Amino acid sequence: MKFIAKTSAGLEDILAEELLSNNYSDVKILRRAVTFTGNLGELYRANYCLRTALRIIWPISEFTAVNETELYNKIYEIPWEDYFDYRKSIYIDVSAYSNNFRHTGFLAQKTKDAVVDRFRDKFTIRPSVDKIDPDIVINVHIYEDNVTISLDSSGKTLNQRGYRKFTGEAPLNEVLASAMILISKWDKKSLLIDPMCGSGTIPIEAAYIATNTPPGFNRKYYSFMSWSSYNEKELTFVKERANADIMPSEAEIICSDLNPEMVDFAFNNAKNAGMVDYITFKKEDFFDTKQTQNAGIIICNPPYGERIQMDDLITFYNNIGSHLKHQYQGFKAVLLSMDNDAAKSIGLKTSKKVKLFNGPIECKYQEYNLYQGSRKHKEV
Repeated sequence: MKFIAKTSAGLEDILAEELLSNNYSDVKILRRAVTFTGNLGELYRANYCLRTALRIIWPISEFTAVNETELYNKIYEIPWEDYFDYRKSIYIDVSAYSNNFRHTGFLAQKTKDAVVDRFRDKFTIRPSVDKIDPDIVINVHIYEDNVTISLDSSGKTLNQRGYRKFTGEAPLNEVLASAMILISKWDKKSLLIDPMCGSGTIPIEAAYIATNTPPGFNRKYYSFMSWSSYNEKELTFVKERANADIMPSEAEIICSDLNPEMVDFAFNNAKNAGMVDYITFKKEDFFDTKQTQNAGIIICNPPYGERIQMDDLITFYNNIGSHLKHQYQGFKAVLLSMDNDAAKSIGLKTSKKVKLFNGPIECKYQEYNLYQGSRKHKEV
């Protein structure tokens, strides 16, 4: 069977690497998605183990349609009763890039009508619609006249790991935090510091990675559990096999913030995740720190221009660059920032740049090697 793992723009390559390292077959990169093949057990494993996927969908029908009537008829012909029963609530998610189909709300209504009409005609009873917490999510993707109908196996997006109960302003998406760590090629053993931790997402995801803990470890529900084909024993087997690789962390992970409330939030989230024993929590100002170790990695998500005036932000980023240069020689630093004058004012030469998105905000992953002595001398 063919599946599609959806992700954020810029993370396609890292998601493909994840799939390949987990021995999935026929891995192909698309825009904001990666396709792969497998059986239903491997679909369960993808939901449970992939760190940079937002959702996994299963295409069940592909056809062409030029108008709403043809769309309705072909969706009606799908044997929906084979996939779930009428007692399940449904929700229709539509994306359309077509001159013939422009109004996604109307398309969702036509799809819903086709699905419930089939159930009503066959069983005299129909599924209910639930826009908040549905059992079944049906994905409709239309490109010109080509229509793909899929079942969303995840339900709530996979970045919702189940541990983050406390958040501050503009929290970092868990998938993006995990992706930053994976892109940095952190070895899971050396010192990792997030000096502006907010609600602790980066340190917690780092602890997950260091301990080989599946990202779904604390998650209780996926939409595939409402499918007629759901096999509880198979999911239990998938979880037990993945959990068997969990091990104690060898890394020192430090989570700090100037705001004591954020440190408390981070601590409580880490406790919910079961990672609190692998992270050191500190209330401290990054600009007061003096690093005594000669190697490690800093990964952080400093405030953006959305929260600070641009003039102040430029000064702030310039101070970050200066402090990194003078106090963290021998380290690698990774920052996620908006692509603006403030980010450029950090005054350090980047060794890697990747365009990413934190929700709707376009950002830039920037990596710096903080050499001891001059860069020129290091290269020689």
